[in-house]
Amino acid sequence: MKRHIEGLHPEEWKKINEVDDEQPSMKNFLKPKPGSEVKKYGLKSSKRKKLNRKLVRYICKDMRPLSMIDGQGFKEFVQELDPNYVVPTRKTIREKLLPEIFIETQNDLRKILRSVKHVSATTDGWTSLAADKYHAYTIHWVDWSAPVPELKSKLLGCTPFDK
Repeated sequence: MKRHIEGLHPEEWKKINEVDDEQPSMKNFLKPKPGSEVKKYGLKSSKRKKLNRKLVRYICKDMRPLSMIDGQGFKEFVQELDPNYVVPTRKTIREKLLPEIFIETQNDLRKILRSVKHVSATTDGWTSLAADKYHAYTIHWVDWSAPVPELKSKLLGCTPFDK
């Protein structure tokens, strides 16, 4: 049909395909209004880096699964808090952010322990519901530099127990 109209009725076809500036198109209708676009934080921005660190610390401290970042409710919550922030992917968290923060945390603990005279180490073993065996290793010390001496503890590792 298109070939027929183009070949036998070229003037009518040209009129039909002319763009009417007064007729709004769907593309223009869905465009954000000038000035209303949300500018996302750049990959290297300090704000984005700070939010990424806070997210990873939240996941670690509260022992949340990485899959939580894929949830629609979580995405809506983050969007409401800061529409400029783009949540990193699970892969980015797992392969980049977690290892970076792990190394930083290790180095911070080393610095703290350099000034500690005495430590106590504990170990704990247990079996999961899936019958997997684990060992946890924790170190304890007294922080005498605080106004009131304070007992501190850090988990050094939690590993599967090999026979």
